[in-house]
Amino acid sequence: MLTVALAVSGLAAQTQPAPALLPLVHTTWQAPKADKYTRALVAAGETQTFSDFKVTPATGAWAEGGPLGKHLTLKADERITVEAPAKWASKVLTVQAQVKAGDGAGVIFEMQPGGNAKDNTPRWTLSRDADGKLSLQAGGEKLEAGALPANAWQHVAVTIDANNVPMTIVKLRVDGREVGRVFPNFRLPMSGQRLVVGGGAALHVDGLELAEAARRTYAPVDQGHTGGAKQSERRGQPWFRGSATVAFAATFEEPIAGVAQGPGINGKAVLMNGRDAEMRTDIALPADLDMNSPGVLDFFIQPLDWDNRNNLPANTPPGAFVDRIVPVLKIIGKNAAGEEKVLARWQVDRGLNFLGELPDFHPGKWTHITLPWDGNAIRPYYDGKYVFGGNRRGVVYDKAALKTFKPVALRLESGRVSTLVDEITWYQGTLTSTEMTVAARRFDRTLEEPVALSVAPQVLLYYDAIRVGFTVNRGDYAKAATAAVRIYEAGGKQVVGEAATAIKPGLGSGTVIVPVRDYRDQASYDAEAVVMDAQGAVLHQARVPVPVYRPSWYKTTQGVMTKVPAPWTAIEAKAEQVSCWSSVYKVGDDGLLTSVRTCGEEMLARPMQLAAENAAGKVAFTAKRSAIAVDPVSAQWSAMLNSPQVDVRVAARMEFDGMIKYVLTLTPKGKATLSNMTLDVPLQNRLAPLHHAISLGSEGSSAGALAAGEGRVWDSASAYQGKNGSLPPASGSFAGTPSTRWKNPLAVGSFLPMLWVGSEERGFCWFADNDRGWTPTNNTPAIELLREKDTLTLRLNLISETLEFDQPRTITFGVIPTPTKPLAADARAWHRGGTATNKGMGNIGGAFDSHWGPVVGDPFGIFPLHGWDLAQSAGKTMKGFGKTRVLYMSAYWMNERLEDWYKHAWEWEGTNGGRATFTPSYVDYLASEFGQWFDRDILDGVYIDEVYPTWDSRVESGSGYLLPNGKVQPSTSLFQEREFFKRLWGVSVANGKQPLIIQHMTGTMVPPLVSFASVTLDGEGHWIKKGGKDFMDCWPLERIRAMNLGAGGGNYPLWIPMLAEDSEAFKTDLAWRRNATRNTLGVLLLHDVWLMFDRADSPFIYRFTGPALRSFDIAEPDIVFTGYWQNNAVARTATDDVRISTYHKEGKALLIVTNFKREAATVDVKVDLKALKLEAATAADLEARYHAGMKDTKFSFTPGAAPTMQNDTVQVPVEARDYRLIVIEKK
Repeated sequence: MLTVALAVSGLAAQTQPAPALLPLVHTTWQAPKADKYTRALVAAGETQTFSDFKVTPATGAWAEGGPLGKHLTLKADERITVEAPAKWASKVLTVQAQVKAGDGAGVIFEMQPGGNAKDNTPRWTLSRDADGKLSLQAGGEKLEAGALPANAWQHVAVTIDANNVPMTIVKLRVDGREVGRVFPNFRLPMSGQRLVVGGGAALHVDGLELAEAARRTYAPVDQGHTGGAKQSERRGQPWFRGSATVAFAATFEEPIAGVAQGPGINGKAVLMNGRDAEMRTDIALPADLDMNSPGVLDFFIQPLDWDNRNNLPANTPPGAFVDRIVPVLKIIGKNAAGEEKVLARWQVDRGLNFLGELPDFHPGKWTHITLPWDGNAIRPYYDGKYVFGGNRRGVVYDKAALKTFKPVALRLESGRVSTLVDEITWYQGTLTSTEMTVAARRFDRTLEEPVALSVAPQVLLYYDAIRVGFTVNRGDYAKAATAAVRIYEAGGKQVVGEAATAIKPGLGSGTVIVPVRDYRDQASYDAEAVVMDAQGAVLHQARVPVPVYRPSWYKTTQGVMTKVPAPWTAIEAKAEQVSCWSSVYKVGDDGLLTSVRTCGEEMLARPMQLAAENAAGKVAFTAKRSAIAVDPVSAQWSAMLNSPQVDVRVAARMEFDGMIKYVLTLTPKGKATLSNMTLDVPLQNRLAPLHHAISLGSEGSSAGALAAGEGRVWDSASAYQGKNGSLPPASGSFAGTPSTRWKNPLAVGSFLPMLWVGSEERGFCWFADNDRGWTPTNNTPAIELLREKDTLTLRLNLISETLEFDQPRTITFGVIPTPTKPLAADARAWHRGGTATNKGMGNIGGAFDSHWGPVVGDPFGIFPLHGWDLAQSAGKTMKGFGKTRVLYMSAYWMNERLEDWYKHAWEWEGTNGGRATFTPSYVDYLASEFGQWFDRDILDGVYIDEVYPTWDSRVESGSGYLLPNGKVQPSTSLFQEREFFKRLWGVSVANGKQPLIIQHMTGTMVPPLVSFASVTLDGEGHWIKKGGKDFMDCWPLERIRAMNLGAGGGNYPLWIPMLAEDSEAFKTDLAWRRNATRNTLGVLLLHDVWLMFDRADSPFIYRFTGPALRSFDIAEPDIVFTGYWQNNAVARTATDDVRISTYHKEGKALLIVTNFKREAATVDVKVDLKALKLEAATAADLEARYHAGMKDTKFSFTPGAAPTMQNDTVQVPVEARDYRLIVIEKK
């Protein structure tokens, strides 16, 4: 039996037996390998002394009536002292206790220096003044934290966190809620210091704990012991009066193996650990349970550190839990073969889409969940109220599996926040809505009768519509067959919007989107729902006010540019001509382009042409165009094309980077018939040897040289089949492997959202979100490239099957020449080192800097999880370190504020795996969030991952549309994604920053998006392995020239190396890693592309090759790059399979000589000394020269044989599949 020495002021020391189970003994988050055990405890009549912490003989007296039983009462001059060991090394500490303060000012917790400290000033103090106000002082910083009432128990916790952050954070929590934090000027560990509890006023203490972890518990919990969940009947059921029977109940009064316990809503609860992604427990179910007939499962949860209205869960590890926030509850079934399957599931995730009152989840509150099923679906209730829309991904009911699988267990799996779960009950049969409402309140014995018909309207911002959810709460819900919904101006009788819907049999609920006529932002509205049975008789009717919803970011102008920013120039227009920085257009009477002159060359061979046919032959249009109007950032014009059957309105808007958005509206005169309609863009064939096309999402791309010959040389249907230069999807196993076919999410047709054709210096890009207004078909390719003599025609087959229509049809697309902006003169300095004016972004791996971890709390957090103070402190610290502050985000997996996500998930969350869809509201939201980061001087730039179009099929938000056969045709959101990047650029400019926007776009270089990028990142997704194909095998040079040339795109290109870092060869075979890295560099340097990140021989890249290149001053603006493909090359060779590109200026040149042969070669290179203004020159190996001067004598590098030069010819020995860097300079 354990005995504990106890000393009480005024009482003699005595020895007494300890209870068999201490009321407060628990480890830190059930993770003994990662976190150390709790160090010191004082609770329930016990003090404990551990080997490395010393608890002084406690003064005070023990008394009954504490939250845990006995507690310690301290007078004004009595205190508890806990001394830390001299070599204590923890960087995280939590001190928490249940306290009840007496009258007067006094100390609750205080951390004092150790006995030998020169400075006796307390490190931090939590105290209460005479007026009852709580304050936290730490390192010269003070936090006023509200009132702490006298003579009332409250839980207080102080956490000091200096782990992986640039400053110390001291957080204060009261009753589980964080009330504030300070940033003192001291750091942990605080070896040899002592914690003092009490002093100055009477204080009652229970459950005192010190833990070497950032504890987030609201109330102390018991550690679980071995045992099983007890199946027990409830202790009285006064709330239950229906026809259902209780088939099973788990009350958690007995411990469960491997899972902690804590205070429940009625007795004890199970505690699911928020930092253990693998924690789960199965609870056996009775053998006679049946899910094929109606039933109900209900339970209570309480998160210990999550407020779903204000923040995302903080305690990742990132990616460990995917979307799970609170624990997941599953019903597990087995079949006769013993196979396991999830029959039903409930979880809370980011995809929750509540269309009404938002359920509250937060510390200190028990939330009741009821999951009734009727053999068809689960309709979740939260706190006794049905929530419209529910949890789209979080509630699963596998009706089909119930035919062969029987429920055998309830499974609890941990989520991202530690959560208490209590009182799980399975009812066989049905509960009425009233009974479910009462069940939610049964422990306070209140009864609230629900209304017969619940109506939950929500304003749909940007859509001039109101979404109305409704549900019948009475027993006659199964009779509901149809519903009519009307919108009124508040208190009025005039209907301003109405819609009707059928109700799925037996469901009794539904949602309707109602467009509102003459919608006004400032107006107030009412929503009325009328539910009828199959005969049209009214069952229930209700009218409620529509809640006003105006978020702060609604229609924000954050990032909207009202004047043309550098490097672009003002738009100019005269007569039929309109121009921007490097492109000059001429516009015909039909509103289409007759001339596109970019970078000094005419791209068009003939004017663009819209042609149509009907049964009588070609449709003859007469055209008339408006004048071109110019505002500070755009130009607009329109034209009318008239014919006897169909009129076409052509509306165009050109932006300052040269992008033109076209909207064609086809209006029939009565009923019109068209058999064909095409839009042709005839291009100069000599300027378009290359192409690049992308599918909907990352499913594939087509890039490289176009086929030779005349006729059709490329088409979108063949691209989907993996032909004509197609590359495999980014998720494929190996780059360059022939692709059998792309994934095609289209319901019909071969539409692609983008096609670029051009050369290394310039090009022409067409793009669109979807093929709405076309006639999609599998018989004719949507897009073709047709060559005839000197002309390459880009043809859009808009209408390729006979179309009869009597309503207007709209077709929208965009065009943009490339480059979309000039390449910055010091662009190479952004990664390879700074210049006098541009210090460079350094290693953009800083986007993953550990400083950001505690700021965003999630790898894709769009807002600072712990508030702007911490974010600004981190930003200031990083700036002081000289870091370029780049924050990592993903274009498709950002974590928005949940209050906004709940309202807009229906439009922001796409149907393609949940990836975000860019809509006008989403762009405004993102612009507002990013604007705050820049306005507060926290960021210098942003790294946006996964910058490629993705598809969505949400018809209600316009991200998909219905085909005549009722199927949904998906859409991308390229125009709005472009708007997002343009706004991000504008936010940077408004804050006086040179925009630093890094787009990671693997395999999808999209000019309308790249226009607002500083840097693009290719690579990643396909891996180079020893014994397989190398980089030279995988990536055709034409593909790289089509996608990765900075001068042709106006951005600086980088490439993520793709050596398989998890392979044994990468880890142990340094020679292979070096050779594979050089093989990759040999290709990329030929194209003025650089590497980044660590999936290669990083020391070689960053400590050797990069500095060697900088020693040649390649980052200086007067250095000219000339590619091997250009006619004005400074150096040439006739050797097959050897390519040479150069960096040069007057008086010197750097030759990149790359050997693609599988054997070594000695290459004769002829140098144009006249172009370099040299009469005689010498040749030297740049790498050998740099290595000879390195101070790091341990760096290993063996140079090749020295080059030799005679007159204007240099002989360069090059190893197989390798490169040499040769300096040509004055002799």
